[in-house]
Amino acid sequence: MNRHMGSIWIWCLSCCLFFFMSSVSCGQFLCDTNDGQLTIIRYVGAGGDVIIPDRVNELPIVGIGSYSFEKCGTLTKVVVPTGVDHISISAFNGCSNLTSIAFGESLVSIGNWAFFGCISLTNVVFPPSIRAIGYSAFGGCSGLQHVTIGAGVQTIGNLAFSSCSITNVVIPSSVTNIGSQIFQNCRQLSSICVDPSNNIFASQDGLLMDKTQTRVLACPVGMVGTVVVPGGVTDIGRDAFYGCRLISGVVLADSVTNIGDAAFSGCSGLLSFTFGTNISWIGDSAFADCSSLTRLNLPLRVRHIGEKAFDTCTKLANVTIADGLIALGNGAFHSCRSLSNISLPSDIPDFGDGVFAECSSLTNVPISRFANFIGDGSYYNCNRMTKFSVPEGVKRIGVGAFAFCSRLSEISIGSSVTNIGYSAFMQCDKLQRVFFKGNAPSLSDPMLNFKETTIYYLPDTKGWGQRFAGCRTVCEDSIEGSGK
Repeated sequence: MNRHMGSIWIWCLSCCLFFFMSSVSCGQFLCDTNDGQLTIIRYVGAGGDVIIPDRVNELPIVGIGSYSFEKCGTLTKVVVPTGVDHISISAFNGCSNLTSIAFGESLVSIGNWAFFGCISLTNVVFPPSIRAIGYSAFGGCSGLQHVTIGAGVQTIGNLAFSSCSITNVVIPSSVTNIGSQIFQNCRQLSSICVDPSNNIFASQDGLLMDKTQTRVLACPVGMVGTVVVPGGVTDIGRDAFYGCRLISGVVLADSVTNIGDAAFSGCSGLLSFTFGTNISWIGDSAFADCSSLTRLNLPLRVRHIGEKAFDTCTKLANVTIADGLIALGNGAFHSCRSLSNISLPSDIPDFGDGVFAECSSLTNVPISRFANFIGDGSYYNCNRMTKFSVPEGVKRIGVGAFAFCSRLSEISIGSSVTNIGYSAFMQCDKLQRVFFKGNAPSLSDPMLNFKETTIYYLPDTKGWGQRFAGCRTVCEDSIEGSGK
């Protein structure tokens, strides 16, 4: 054991010696040398205003390395010289008292999280030399109000300016790639403007769009009131309105056919939503956490509702979906706790798992007449439901399908059911009667909380003594109409 620990200490010491032997002291910096050029790898100064020299011992400084100034709380101002062409990952991350950063004219790239959490920065001007701004490079710079994006910038990474206080921004003509949610949670930003000469992107009515203006890419989080999506738009992009808490209404043009994943997620102030007549696709989490929506009327052409599409829409009480729907994803209405009335097409195929889980106000729970199974957790904690009828054609009742339906007292199970999953009726303490119309199904969970329940079955059906031993079973000549 001691020999093993000694080997570890020798290895750690070797690493430390290698680090210091491969770096050189450059005054208040430690630098790495490569091909006669220097990269700052650690700041060891006292803070305050720091002017980085362009050369040390006749060697040029070309880079600021990863984590080199990280969490330097005494740093107040930095001047980056011409000659430095990159600032690496988290170089100034968490420098909470940094108020000013001046970039040299040769800087090409700013790495991921490079200035993340520099909460005292108020103004940033990018020189024309910059080509790329990394992932969350200025994320969490809550004091940052003014940003001038240089005319050479080509790529702006995901979340690049998230949670800043930017009030206006112009995307220059040079930008060809914009990541997701670059201005997420920038609550002061009410409009995005794109240089008209940009060949990839455009703006209209404050919205960021593609050049053809058929796809909405981003809505500024500070936009207020009702947003009318203009005619000609066909797609609402992924995350396009994510976290736009101040918009109260959305009106889609009839030209819109697709709503992308998380497109309106977190729009907690959204009171009304008008779908165009040609909507066919609603993506995953498209309206998740739209906690003020109370009613939805989906048009005839809707074919697909994605996973968790309306998850945690806690005030959503009424939903009407016209005929034509062919896919309802896992957890589509999960935790819609006010949902008391939903109208679905009778011919929709199988639902996903957990579609109505935690819908604690739902009493009249729908199921398709063409369903082959009831998914795992489909009606979990629907504790206002008192009766349920599993239609013919359903072969399996999934894991936890009716778990914690604390008021469920009666259920009728069609003759096609051959398997009931584990914990399907867990904590259904008021379940008094279960009516089976076919042979006893196999049980993944013996007894299934049926100890206090009376099992009714028809003559000439099989398996009751073997699979339901210990349960109270009653053979009846007819059980038609029960569980309705």
